[in-house]
Amino acid sequence: MLPVVPLIQASIFLSTTSRKQDSECPKPTKVYYLTVLPEISKQVIKLNPPARKIVIAVKPGDVAIPCGCNLKIYTCVSGKNLNITAEPSNLIQEFWVQNPLSHNVRLTITVYEH
Repeated sequence: MLPVVPLIQASIFLSTTSRKQDSECPKPTKVYYLTVLPEISKQVIKLNPPARKIVIAVKPGDVAIPCGCNLKIYTCVSGKNLNITAEPSNLIQEFWVQNPLSHNVRLTITVYEH
């Protein structure tokens, strides 16, 4: 038979684990918010200074739109963060997005490393 762990001890353990994970997560150095209007051919954000790692989040709902940076082309999908990492010798200088849809799309571009 397994030992019974009191609920209070379990919640303290989870709380301690959460704090440890939070302290290990890198803090963003800059965050860009972008509303992309419908049927825009291309909208570009210049990253200043250039970045080594960015994470893109898309809202709302079921959305998949073309996007990319000076390194590669991607598909940004809502509900699934896109992580882009570059080599120190070839940093991410810009991020672009296209919105072929008939409604606004909101993006959050979080820069973690320069």
